[in-house]
Amino acid sequence: MPRHEGFRRFGWVALAALGLLAPGCVSNGEVGGPLPPPTAFVSIDWADPKVDTTTIDLRGEAECAGCPPPTDWQVGQCPAIACPPASGLDVTWSNDALGATGETWHVIGAECFCPVFAYGYCYSDCHHVWLATVPLAFGANSIAIRASGPGFTPGTKTTQVERIPQPPAWLAPQPGIGEVTLSWSAVDGATSYDLYWSTTQWGTSSLCTRIASVTSPFTHTGLEAGVTYYYFVTALAGVAESVDSPQLAVIPN
Repeated sequence: MPRHEGFRRFGWVALAALGLLAPGCVSNGEVGGPLPPPTAFVSIDWADPKVDTTTIDLRGEAECAGCPPPTDWQVGQCPAIACPPASGLDVTWSNDALGATGETWHVIGAECFCPVFAYGYCYSDCHHVWLATVPLAFGANSIAIRASGPGFTPGTKTTQVERIPQPPAWLAPQPGIGEVTLSWSAVDGATSYDLYWSTTQWGTSSLCTRIASVTSPFTHTGLEAGVTYYYFVTALAGVAESVDSPQLAVIPN
């Protein structure tokens, strides 16, 4: 957890405590108005925008004021931390692409840190660590993690993940006279395949000639004998395209 987030949440706890001790304080520009309930904090530890798996394991942290409360500032060094085994915080996930929701597995962890500018003071914090296995649909997936519970405003964090098909695997090519017959294994969920070819090794899709919507086996004709042709194929599920298959080099007879 970034250190500044710990201080931000500590500030919420301090404000909430002030609201309890001084109900007549100024809030939102109004004298005597109550402090707004604190908003639950939730984070997602995920940075991969594209995957070719049916599920992903997400994890992160969550916290709210008073569930459980942080300990006081300590002088000198980090003290032993004893967090309660449970609190009123609930952490759930939802995937808009599937309309699916579920609970996360979460526990209460702790950390203690001593900022260099705090002149020997250390701060201890108890917070939730959550884990969720989330199913994915092909294409764009908007996944939201929500922390909720009594006494505070729910907090939500969203991440975007695109599921793409797995790349096809080549079968043995069959060179012929002025032609090559190419075959590849079927990919689960694929609706079509695109073939790319070039006479230059290690070409990319932008530099190769693309033959769209091919089926296996595919015979590439009109080739020059003795010239090496390089191929790779991609699988598509709708508009979601896999990464390139391994490059294949074939010389027609």
